[in-house]
Amino acid sequence: MSKRQNLLFIMVDQLRYDSLGFTGCPVASTPNIDWLAKQSTWFDHAFTSIPTCCPARQSLLTGMRPETLGCHWNYDITLKIPSITPREFTWTQALKNQGYQMRYVGKWHVSEEYTPLDFGYDRYIAEGDHTRYVHEKYPDLTYSNSFLGEVDPLPLEDTSTHYLAGIAAEFMEEMAAVNEPWHLRFDLSEPHLPCCPAAPYAGRVDPAFLQPWGSFYDDFRKKPYIQAQQPISWEIDDMTWEDWAPVVARYHEITSQMDDAVGILIKKVKELGLWDNTTIIFTTDHGDMGGSHRMIDKHYVLYDDVTHVPMLIHSPGRTTSGQRVNGFTCHTLDLAPTMLEWMDSEVPSHLQGQSLWPLIAGQEQPGRDRVVSSGNGQQFGLFCSRMIRNQRYKYIWTLTDVDEFYDLEKDPWEMNNLIDEDEYAFVLSDMRRMLYEDLKACGDPLAGPWTACQLLDGKKLGPKDRK
Repeated sequence: MSKRQNLLFIMVDQLRYDSLGFTGCPVASTPNIDWLAKQSTWFDHAFTSIPTCCPARQSLLTGMRPETLGCHWNYDITLKIPSITPREFTWTQALKNQGYQMRYVGKWHVSEEYTPLDFGYDRYIAEGDHTRYVHEKYPDLTYSNSFLGEVDPLPLEDTSTHYLAGIAAEFMEEMAAVNEPWHLRFDLSEPHLPCCPAAPYAGRVDPAFLQPWGSFYDDFRKKPYIQAQQPISWEIDDMTWEDWAPVVARYHEITSQMDDAVGILIKKVKELGLWDNTTIIFTTDHGDMGGSHRMIDKHYVLYDDVTHVPMLIHSPGRTTSGQRVNGFTCHTLDLAPTMLEWMDSEVPSHLQGQSLWPLIAGQEQPGRDRVVSSGNGQQFGLFCSRMIRNQRYKYIWTLTDVDEFYDLEKDPWEMNNLIDEDEYAFVLSDMRRMLYEDLKACGDPLAGPWTACQLLDGKKLGPKDRK
């Protein structure tokens, strides 16, 4: 039924689940995404396989866990490591093989050596093309506030969000004029730090109105050492909430600007008369700490701030307007088999996710009561951890430091590490076993003979064992 529908795939960067109007953010101004959500199926419990840009995007294309692929980190920071190659199976190449017109606009961040043109796309406009355009048009343009962000001096039409949205809309028009289905991938870097909203959006959010995150005053007691070190390494450990509030305000403002760019494409789909024949997916690679636990960016932690992601699918004839799905999904793994079934293509047995269509139809699927995510650190040194989470509990296995265990029903901001509490011993043992089984099933090299005793036998030192 949906085989010949068009596909608009919108991915943004570092968007918190709780930063949209539809998900309850009191200061959000995201009317376009909120409207799209009301026309779509929304996934309340979508989580990333890894809260790091490159491996998340590599996982998305292949439907494989980053650890299985051997893609643990961003390839362009600290370590030079291999990324995926065109030899890997990707759902985008399968779509190309079915005769789709294929366009890619925006952030890639999958490989230094290969581009979207090597994975099925016919045309590709990169972020770098916008950067060159700006350097030529505004040779004296400078920014001064580093990763904390500032007002963008560029006119709105020349910012990356709207410049790239304009090109994407033109691509859509070109493809719509041809009697063949099309796929457009629109990938924005916003709201990734540094957040620099353009003048029409700057100042929309009053920092004085923003209340501290529920985790802001974390003292890191009983937490892994790296969490207290993270703000020190970024040299932000002396920032108060009064210092953070303007940064968080700019995050919400650039999110609103991003929403406006998404609206340009939604409007174009409707103008072309393609609304009833176009599947639209909206999601992100991972979230953002943005001052939660007094941290910035996303490395070294697996808090919900960075692992819980927004995701929606509007597919005429297959999704229901305003439907909210509560079952867990690992979006970077599950979207590959979902798209293959959408195009009536065979789903290879090596893929590690599950199609979302049965979940959308209300059918129960094995493993939907939990999700697994991973982290490997990066900028300031490697730090490996693995997370398993269900509706109430979260366990984080940290191989070289103390583990974390949270009762999310009592502690939604993940402040109180209960790893040493006897009342949770049975639940902890069960979650450790399930995590080990999930990691072994996907070939995670950390679930090997030298570390199995930590998960299977509970041979792991806790905070009480520190001297």
